[in-house]
Amino acid sequence: MIFGLIEKEWRQHWAMILFVLILLTTGFVVLQNMEVLVQYGGSNFALLDLLLFALLPIACLVIGNALIAAEFRQRTQVFLEGLPMPRWMMLAVKYGFGLVFVLVAAGTLLGVAFWSGYQTEAMTNRFALLLWIKTFGWAWFCWSVIFTHAFLGRYRIAIGVAIVALLLWAQQEAGVMISRFGPFELVSDRFAYERFEIPVEALWMTCILIIVITSFGFALGLVRDATLATMLSEKMSAREKMAMTALCVLGMVLAGSAAERKEKTDSLQLPGAFDVVSGVGNVSAAAAVTEPTIEETEALKLHATAAAELLAGAADYLGCKRLPPLFMVHRRDMETQELEDGELSSRQGYLIRLNMISTHPESDALKARVLQKVLAAHQHLRLESDTRSWVLQGFATWWPLRKKVTTPQELIALRLHSEMPQDITVTEYDLLHWLQFQKRLNDDSLAATVAAIGILELGKVGSEARRRFLGSVLAYEAPHDFRAMVLDGWYNVPYLVRASTDWDLSLFAKRWTESLLAAPESKP
Repeated sequence: MIFGLIEKEWRQHWAMILFVLILLTTGFVVLQNMEVLVQYGGSNFALLDLLLFALLPIACLVIGNALIAAEFRQRTQVFLEGLPMPRWMMLAVKYGFGLVFVLVAAGTLLGVAFWSGYQTEAMTNRFALLLWIKTFGWAWFCWSVIFTHAFLGRYRIAIGVAIVALLLWAQQEAGVMISRFGPFELVSDRFAYERFEIPVEALWMTCILIIVITSFGFALGLVRDATLATMLSEKMSAREKMAMTALCVLGMVLAGSAAERKEKTDSLQLPGAFDVVSGVGNVSAAAAVTEPTIEETEALKLHATAAAELLAGAADYLGCKRLPPLFMVHRRDMETQELEDGELSSRQGYLIRLNMISTHPESDALKARVLQKVLAAHQHLRLESDTRSWVLQGFATWWPLRKKVTTPQELIALRLHSEMPQDITVTEYDLLHWLQFQKRLNDDSLAATVAAIGILELGKVGSEARRRFLGSVLAYEAPHDFRAMVLDGWYNVPYLVRASTDWDLSLFAKRWTESLLAAPESKP
C-alpha cells in the first residue's frame, strides 16, 4: 500500500519535480559562470549558500503546494482516506516523498558545486562533511516548515508573509540576530569558509525545530480526522477577505507610524576638516579655531591618518565590515592628554576633543580611548554592559600595546607605572558583573589594565581562538540596544568563551587570577 502511494505521487508530480531540479541546477551553473558573482563571493560554495537560502525554500513551497495544499483544496485526499490504512501513514508518505525530493535537490546542487570547484577549492574530508551536514540540515528544516505551512490552507499566504516580515523586522530593527540562530546559522556567511568547527548547537536547535514543526504539521493534518485541514483549505468568505484587508491596512499604518517616529539623525560635517579614509576607518579632523596655524594643520593630518589606520587595523582583525565615523576636534585650551567626549548620537559616530599639538597621535591612551568609544558606538553603546564591558575595555587597551607587551608584567609596567595591588582577583561573578567590579576598584585605568590581562590570557589558547572570540563579541552590527537582551540568552559571553577556547567561564577566571597573582607584588 505504501509503495502504491509513492507510485501515485511520483506519477502525478514527476514532471514538476524534474522541472524544478533542472531549473535549480541550470540556475546554479549559470551563476557559476558569472565571474563577477564568483569573485564577489570568493568561492563556489558562497554561491551555493545564496541558492540554498533564497531558492531552495521556493522549491519546497512548490512541492508542498502540489502534495498537500492542492490535494486538500481539491478534496482528492478523500479517495486516499478511503484506503485501508491509517491517515497518519498517508501524511507520512507525503512528508517522506517531499523530504526525499528536497534532499535530492540540495544534494544535486552541492554535487555540482563539488564538481565545478574541485580544482579551485582546497577540499578536505572534514570540510566536505561540514558542507553535507549544513546543506541537509537546512534542507530538512525548510521542508518541515513548508510541510506544516501547506496545511494552513487559505491563510498560508498571509501567515507566510507575516512570518517573513517578522523575521526581517527582528533582524533589522529589533536587534535579534536571526542569522546566528539555529538553522539560519547553518547557511550563514560562514557556510563557504568554516572548515573545522562543527556547529553542534545550531544542529541541535535545528533538530528540535524540525521535530516541533513537523509534529505541529501532523497535528493539523490529523486533528478531528483532518476536518481542520479541510476547513482551512476552503476559499475565503467575503467577511474573511474584508478582515484580512483590514489587517493588512492596519499593519501598513502601524509600520508607517513606527517609521515616522524612528529617530532621524543627520550626518555631522566639520567645517575645514581634514578627512582620511583607510579601509573601514573614516576620520575627520578639524580645528576649533578660525585660522589654524601650519603646525596645527600638520597635527590634524597626523592625528587623522594615525586614527584611520588604527581603526582600519582593528576592524580587519575583528572582521568589522563597517565602523561609525570618528570626528576629532583640536582645542588650544586643553591640556596634554586631556580627552573630552563630544555630544553625538551613536548613529552619527564618535567625537573627541583634544589638544592635537601637545598630544602625540601615537599616544596609547588616545588610541585606547578612540577604539573603545568607536566600537561602543558601532553597537550603539550596548557593549558597555555588565557582561561585555571587560571585552571592550580589554581589547581597546591591549590592541595598541600588542606589539610591545606579551606578559602581564610588561603590560602593568607600561600602563600603571607601578605594581599591581595584591588583593585583585577575578571571579566568574566579576565577569558577569564587570561594572560592579570596576566600581569596586575605583580606578578606571586599573580596571582597563586588568581587562587587558584577560585578553592576554586568552592568547594562551591560541591567537586564532582569541581573534575568533573578540570578533564574535565586538564585530557584528547591532541596530539597537535591545539586541543585548536577546543575545545574552542565546549567544552570551560564557558561550562564546567556551566556543572559542573550550574553557568555561569559571576556569577562564581562575587562569586570569593566576596571571594577576603572578605579577610582581606591591611593596609594603
